[in-house]
Amino acid sequence: MLWWEESLKTGFERIDKQHMEIFARAEEMISVDENTPATKIREMLSFLIDYVLTHFSEEERQMQQSGYPGLEHHKEHHELFVKKLYAVVNLINKTGVKDNSLLEFKLLIVEWLASHINECDREFVEYLKKNN
Repeated sequence: MLWWEESLKTGFERIDKQHMEIFARAEEMISVDENTPATKIREMLSFLIDYVLTHFSEEERQMQQSGYPGLEHHKEHHELFVKKLYAVVNLINKTGVKDNSLLEFKLLIVEWLASHINECDREFVEYLKKNN
């Protein structure tokens, strides 16, 4: 699950590079613990926020341009992920770097990789292959 597969390629170079970047960083994100400096965790969260804001809008634009019928459903996944991301950021800001906030962070990363990129984005890739 934590490795990039060629089958995940969308054919849009910028989106594929962004996906590869999150896979490259995922193992580091999942290995954090209470001994990981708070600055490092905040750096990871900052990366995720930047990624989400840039990547999701680019991905949605590509879906719209290709006429992807699952765009609205995909956007809902994006919105839910953003809400969860900000909830984790708020939890860490409120309680500090604790086991429960780190667990939420790790679960979010695994969910993103396993569910969103590996399932939802793969559906978009399959659509592109069939329709372009």
